[in-house]
Amino acid sequence: MIVADIRDAALYRGIHPRLDRVLGMLDAANLAAIGTDVLKIEGDEIFAQRFHLQTVPFDETFFEAHARYADVQLVVEGCEQMDIAPAYTLEQYEHRGDFYALRGEKKQSIVLTPGQFAIFLPGDAHRLKIAVGEPAPVTRILFKVLMNE
Repeated sequence: MIVADIRDAALYRGIHPRLDRVLGMLDAANLAAIGTDVLKIEGDEIFAQRFHLQTVPFDETFFEAHARYADVQLVVEGCEQMDIAPAYTLEQYEHRGDFYALRGEKKQSIVLTPGQFAIFLPGDAHRLKIAVGEPAPVTRILFKVLMNE
């Protein structure tokens, strides 16, 4: 898992060529083109979507993880807490395709504000949409990046 400011995105290049492509897209012009419909950047290998959501109390959230895809979560407006834990420390209760729903205890929490992003690699369980204080609106862009064929 990586947490960084958009201005430092280039520091994390070299992990995977597809992730490099996404990191190179984290600028105002590219981000403005991403809407609420799925934008296929490289077919099913890289795609993105903008979400307008309301954060919720902690007890209304759950962990998710993926085996093949990395999630790059970029907060555009608002503030959102995200909890993290290794997937192997959690209990799986649902599995569909590359999506695993999990429950258990967090290992860490992060709070993302506008211009900050988190990269959750395959196996990094993450719990999203957690309110910082009272529930509030957040705009977030999600990039899905195929890491494991």
